[in-house]
Formats: sequence, C-alpha cells, structure tokens
Amino acid sequence: MKKKWSIIAVALALVLAMAATFGCTSGEEAPPPEPEDVVPATLVGPAEELLASPGLLLFPIDFAGSDWKPGELIILDMLLPEGLDMPTVEPGQDSIGIASATADANGNFEASVEPSTKLNFFLRCDWQPNMLPDITTMNPLPPGTYTVRATGLSSGKIATTTMVFVLSE
Repeated sequence: MKKKWSIIAVALALVLAMAATFGCTSGEEAPPPEPEDVVPATLVGPAEELLASPGLLLFPIDFAGSDWKPGELIILDMLLPEGLDMPTVEPGQDSIGIASATADANGNFEASVEPSTKLNFFLRCDWQPNMLPDITTMNPLPPGTYTVRATGLSSGKIATTTMVFVLSE
C-alpha cells in the first residue's frame, strides 16, 4: 500500500512540476515581451552527436547561455520539423518544451534535459498505467539536426543552437 502512495505522489509531483515549468494558459495568448536591449543572448547545446536510441538516457543533454536578464526564466524549446509525429503534441504545434532555467545574477544559465523529456519526446515512448515507460513502444526521433530555441520570458530575447541525433552503430 505504501508503494502505491509513493507512486501516486511521484506522479502528482511530475504533473505539478510540468505545469509550473511550461505554464497553463487561459486560451488567450499574451503578446511577446519587447526585448530590453540589443545585446544578443547566447545558447550553447550539446557538443557531440546524440544517439537516437535507449542509450540516450545514460548521457546528459545540457545547455548553457549568457547575456540574459539576471533572474529571468528561460524556456528551451525544440523546434519540430514539418510532419514529425510527436505524442501528446497537437497538430500544427511548432515546438516542444524540453528544459527551463533561471539566469543567475550575471545573466548566465545552465539547463539539463530531464529523463522524462527524453522518454516522451526524444525516444517517443508511451507510458504504462503504473507510470513506468513502455519501452516496447519506443520510436526514437529520426536521425538529423534539430534546432533548440531559448526564450527569455521577461526580456523577450531569443537564441538558438542545434543538437544532432544519429543512429547507434
């Protein structure tokens, strides 16, 4: 019985964390904030190619950026290529949230892609009713170069980088 409540608590925590990270909207879209200055923000992604296979779970996918507004929340989205089938993504949606971070006092940030994001969007697997991934449904992203966009929520700054997925040999 204790294990069941632990699983429920973890599932609830994940749902609340995702809602807090990616936000909820009332259906009305707010206008994008105006950039505060002309200093471009930077975003750096993974330096090496990533395996489009279950081995992806073993390696960190980290991003870093600079020249952001101190204390600003930065959302990282992966842009979706036309025609890519992505579970839980509405048709016509052009990106998916993959990470978030808050800029430090110097305007720098570091962000890592969580394992659940890797499972949901990079390995594209379904989940079992017991909240465990169903690896039999795994359908990794096609090999290729994907664009990642960082957006500063208060400054309106945008920066991009790429990450490359390759087949395992």
